[in-house]
Amino acid sequence: CAVLASLVVLNTRGALTDDVLQTLAPASRFGDSIEERGSEGQRPALLWLLRDFEETAARDAMGRQLSTDDYMERALSTSNGVQGPKDLAAGEVRQTLVRFFRQRTCIALPPPTAAAQLGRLKELPYGNLSAGFKSAADQVRAHVLSSCLGNPKGVSGQAIGCLAFTHLLRQLVEAANGNRILSIRSSWESVQHTTCGQLADELRAEAAQKLRTLASGQPVLGGAQLPLTDEALHIVLRDQRHSLKSQWEEQAVGNEVVRKEYWQELKETLAREEAMVRVQNTRLADQRLMEGLQAWQRWLDDDGTTTSVEQICNQLGGTMDKVPAMPLSRAGRAALQAAACRVSAARSAVAATM
Repeated sequence: CAVLASLVVLNTRGALTDDVLQTLAPASRFGDSIEERGSEGQRPALLWLLRDFEETAARDAMGRQLSTDDYMERALSTSNGVQGPKDLAAGEVRQTLVRFFRQRTCIALPPPTAAAQLGRLKELPYGNLSAGFKSAADQVRAHVLSSCLGNPKGVSGQAIGCLAFTHLLRQLVEAANGNRILSIRSSWESVQHTTCGQLADELRAEAAQKLRTLASGQPVLGGAQLPLTDEALHIVLRDQRHSLKSQWEEQAVGNEVVRKEYWQELKETLAREEAMVRVQNTRLADQRLMEGLQAWQRWLDDDGTTTSVEQICNQLGGTMDKVPAMPLSRAGRAALQAAACRVSAARSAVAATM
């Protein structure tokens, strides 16, 4: 928790004595398993709450009044001089807290009510608590909010959001369960590449499936179906890229360099799939146009056809309206050539009768 927190709160009762520090020994060993050289600026701040402790009780050995911060600092820097096992434990706690927490604050919380009412404290409404306790509680609340808002958790100077935080937490838990040294930096590197790689694979599979469905000539979500004009196909592919980009921006975890690297790889893969769709669009257009041209040729050759000019033109023109430029150009040339040949044959026939 201390590795990922913006603020760590220690909650003890009464004066800061060696006995109190000794009780913190099990909770103060996190520094032994944390390796964060060069990232001290990202360490959490410490807020030490002294419960049932009047602020006026914060005094030095001469009885002089101290601020609660000065009182805490003196407790962390001095000992009673005895070197027994318990005192050594207290000394280790002092060293750990001072070494790990560069920003430290202490707030005293006086008793919430008279001693006679402490047994039924849960039953008392907040308004009935002592004014000193409520004032101190407001001070604690304000300090926690300002500390967390002013020190958002980040890695390498970059603030991380909720999604990134949960991935990082999972990675650190796995390291802790494996009795490995906890390192925000190395865990973050692993989180970035793992999550971006997995997300890229998921989006790639989703997009490739849609593109392959489109290339097979089947309709996709939204009703698009090959063959399509160049502009219509461009819109379909553009909309899919925009959708993928939105999902990527929402779910990708990592700094800009890492996210850009994986997004670029994803785009390159999809570009190849899109190229296959364009090839298939041309192939399907040629097939549809060939069918239309055959009907056009039969109409030209059949003097007894009952199909009107308008009907055959609408049939061929409707197909031409839905195909890309290159097949359209080839089909238009072929239709014009077939019509010209038919006109030329008709002229020859008329000339022969004259």
